[in-house]
Amino acid sequence: MVIHSIFTGLYLTTTCGMVARLPIRHTGAVFMGMGLSGVMASLLELLQIILSPSTRVLIIYYLIFILATYLIAFDLHFALPLNAYYQHYHRTLPLSHHSVPTVQYRLFMILYVSTSLTYAVCPAILQGTSPLSPIFYSQTEQFTLLVCYLNFYLSTCLGILASTFSHLPCFWVAVLLTLTRLVLLPLFLISNYLPDTRVLVVVVQWDWTFALTVTIFAFLGGFVLQLMIVSILRGIRNTGLRSVMSMRCIVVILLGRLTGLGLSYLLPVIVG
Repeated sequence: MVIHSIFTGLYLTTTCGMVARLPIRHTGAVFMGMGLSGVMASLLELLQIILSPSTRVLIIYYLIFILATYLIAFDLHFALPLNAYYQHYHRTLPLSHHSVPTVQYRLFMILYVSTSLTYAVCPAILQGTSPLSPIFYSQTEQFTLLVCYLNFYLSTCLGILASTFSHLPCFWVAVLLTLTRLVLLPLFLISNYLPDTRVLVVVVQWDWTFALTVTIFAFLGGFVLQLMIVSILRGIRNTGLRSVMSMRCIVVILLGRLTGLGLSYLLPVIVG
C-alpha cells in the first residue's frame, strides 16, 4: 500500500505538471477526475451491497477493473505529448530565474489550510458518523455511502466546476470561504459522530442538516481548490515554469492531506 501510494503521488504530480502546459482551465479536469473517482467508488460499493456477490467474484472483477483503468491511464499519459493540441502549447523555452511573489505564498497557505480541513473531515468524520433518522437507522452502510461519501465527492466536483466558470476575485473570496469551512467544522463534531464513545452532547439531531453541512463544506472545498491553483498559475507565461508551479501546488496539497489526516486522529479525543 505504501509503494502504491508513492507511485500514485508521483503519477499525480507529473500529470499535473504536464496539464499545466495547457491553458489554465484544463487543470480542473485532473481534480474533477479525482472527485469523480470517489463518486464511482461509492456507486460500486453501493452496487456491491445491493447485489451481495461472493468475495471471490468481487475481488476478480475489482482486479480486472483496476488493471484496465491503470492501463488506460498510462496509455493516455504517454500519448498526451504526441497530441497535436498538446504540442501546440508545449514550447520548450529555457527556464529563467523566477522568484515566487509574496502573494503566491499566501495562496499556497490558503490551499494548504483548505486541504487540511478537507482531509480532517474526509474520511474520518464521514466514516464515523451514524444516522439518527428512522430511514437509515438500520442501514448505516447506505447512509455512509449516500449521505456522506457520494454527497461529499459529488459536491466537490460541482465546486470545481463552478470555480472553473467563476469570475470572482481571488484572495479575499478564498479567505472568506476557507473561514466558512472552518466554522462548519464544529458542526460535524456536534453531530452523531462516534456515538458509542462520545461524551459531547449531540446537538445536530437531524440527518439532513448533517447532509447539507457536508454538501456546503465539500462544495466550498472544491471551489477554493480550483480557485487557488488557477490564481497561482495565472500570471506565469513560461510553460516550463507553470509546470513547476503546478507540481509545487500538488506538493502543498499532499502536505495538507497529511496534516488533515493527522488532525483527524485528534477528533475522537475532542468528542470523547
